[in-house]
Order: sequence, then C-alpha cells, then structure tokens
Amino acid sequence: MVIQTSLDLDAQHAAEQAVLLHLAAGQPDSHGIIQPQLALVALDPSNGHIRAMIGGRDYAQTQLNRAWQAFRPPGSAFKFFVYTAITAQGYPPTSWQVCEPVSYPGADGTTYRPRNFDGTYAHGPLNVRQAIATSNNVVAVRWTHLLGPSIVKEYAKLLGIESRLHDNLSLALGTAEVSPLEMTVALAPLANAGLAVEPVALISITDADGHVLYTHQSHQRAVLDARVSFLVSQLFTSVFSPGGTAHHLAPQLDVPVAGKTGTTTGLMDAWFVGYNPALVASVWVGYDGQEKSLSGTGGMVAGPIWAEFMQRALTQLGAKSWHTPVGVVELTICAETGLLPNATCPGRREFFLAETQPRAIHSVRHPQGSSPEDPKGEDEAPDANDINNDMVLGE
Repeated sequence: MVIQTSLDLDAQHAAEQAVLLHLAAGQPDSHGIIQPQLALVALDPSNGHIRAMIGGRDYAQTQLNRAWQAFRPPGSAFKFFVYTAITAQGYPPTSWQVCEPVSYPGADGTTYRPRNFDGTYAHGPLNVRQAIATSNNVVAVRWTHLLGPSIVKEYAKLLGIESRLHDNLSLALGTAEVSPLEMTVALAPLANAGLAVEPVALISITDADGHVLYTHQSHQRAVLDARVSFLVSQLFTSVFSPGGTAHHLAPQLDVPVAGKTGTTTGLMDAWFVGYNPALVASVWVGYDGQEKSLSGTGGMVAGPIWAEFMQRALTQLGAKSWHTPVGVVELTICAETGLLPNATCPGRREFFLAETQPRAIHSVRHPQGSSPEDPKGEDEAPDANDINNDMVLGE
C-alpha cells in the first residue's frame, strides 16, 4: 500500500534541528528517561495538515507522544483567547485596564489576588497592546473579570480548545490543562481569517492495484470574524517588539509572526505558541513528573526552539503576509491618549475595527484611549500624567 501522510520532511527536519540547537542537555529521571522533555507540533492553518511533530527526545526511550497525549497548563499562552474575546466584544486596542494590586472574593471564602510574573505593578493603565507585549497578568485577569470567565471560555472552545476549562478568573492565566496539539489547532483560525480546520495526519491510502481506499477531505468552518482574527494577530506581533517578552527572539526571525510566551508557577512548564498565515506551531518543554523547575521562562526555554523552527520551516514552505480585511482601518493616533492626534501629539500607528476607531481629536490630556466602560473613548478619565507607560515583564 501507499500511505500518504501530511508530514513535510523539510519542516520535520527544521523541527529536529531546532531542538538539537536549543534544547539543553538533560539528565535521566528515576525511570531512566532523560528530562526535561519537549513537544513540538506544527500545522498548515488552511487545511489542518500536520507538517511537523516531535513528541519527545527519543522514541526508543519513551513512546509517549507529548504533542497530543500530554496535557499541561499553558500559562500566559492562553491569553490569546482572552484578547480574542476582548476584541470580538468590541473593545479597541486603545482600551485599558489599570495594573495595580486587586483582589476578588472566591466562592469558597478565599481571596484571589493576581500577580505579575515578577511581582511588580505598573500602577497605572496599560492599553491592550502594552498588556499583551508585556504579558501583564493583572490586566488579563481584570479584563476576564469584566467580560466574565464564561465568555473567555466560550471563545477558547469556539477556536478549538476541547479540554475541560473552568469558569474562574485564573483561567486567564492558563491554569487549565491542554495539549500542544490543541493549542496549535486553536490558533489556526487566528492565522486563517477566522476559519477553523481539523488536524490531519493521514491524507490518502492506495492499495497495490492503485485503488484509492481513503482520501481525506479538508473542510473549513467560520468561527470568528476575519477582522477580529487579523486585529488579534497584529496585537500579538508586539510580543517581539522592544519591551515585549519575546523581543530577544526578533533577531532570529525575518518572517512576520504573532506569538506568545507561557510559563507556569515554579517554572514547571515553558511554552511558546504562535503563527504566520502559512504555519502554526506550539512548543512545550517541561519535566514529565513535574519534579523539577526549568532553567528559565517560556520565552527563554521554549522560545528559541520555536523561533528557530519557524524561521527554518517558513523559509522552506514560504511565509505569507497578513492582508488587511475590509472593515479594518489603520490610523495614526496620539501615542499618549489613543485619540486622533493634534499637531503636538507623538503619533503611532494602530489598527481598529471600523466601528471602534477613535473619532475625537486629542485636545486635553486624557488617559491612554478608552476606558473599559467607554469603548469609544468619549468619557472623561484620569490625567495622562498619572499613567506609567513602563512595560512590566510577565510570562
């Protein structure tokens, strides 16, 4: 028989080379299995074809395929779904939340106090782009509280997460367990203009007489507004910008990508997930038994593997560029307020859904864009001099 799989040998080779170059040497655990382990999975977002997959260091040593059989919390990589929900609900990138100590009562009488990765606070508003770039935990939780955890859960499920998700605020920080394949599949609609696909490994089977016994038919289904997927993608390119949690990876990449770091409590899990319109990939590194912490965060441990793989694979497969869909506008806005600039404003470029673009010109000192209660930025708010624009490291 002739069995055709979706695997691309160039992409698989790129994955193996990325692991050889950037995964640190390990030590055997009590079962003789070298730790830490890893998983890498990549697929074509247009048809779901799995182009590369690594399920561990050595198949001869352990047959567990961690790419789809292991489930671990993704940490801040889950924020893709938080900010997809925010954007789909009509909040523009200039909307902000204040990063300061905050607490929420739990149903069991406990109190939940979200903290940033380094334990510090910006003590001022951060707009959506800033919060994503710096992976600010407090801001992500405040947005989840505003929308409701059930809304964030709904969008994660809509995009492709099948694992059980809980309805509490810590969901925003990736505390539910998912597989690397799940994360990869769920990012595909963001890379593919809002169209979801099923993961595919087997394309066709033909017998010795040339009879086709099986052929896979790929199907796309719309799960998200193409404008929202574009806007979210543009926001997550900021992770690679100066001050972003993956800024150190930018020199490795000369292809357009959106991505996100993920690190769990105690440095137990390191993730990096992201995509170009031609390829989506997730990388996880961790100890199978969670018996030991990793040497660094998701950006430092999983990030270099992901960046090396994406650069090599997209060079072979051909990277694509994002195309601005109808209904999205790109404007120069006042960098301080998020409003339309006056003659003295420092300007920056930003994308908006047409219906959420700023209409007012900066004439007095406003905060960065609109408040959560005022998506169009028409209400008064604190003085911009009170805003701390310093980026706070988060993972």
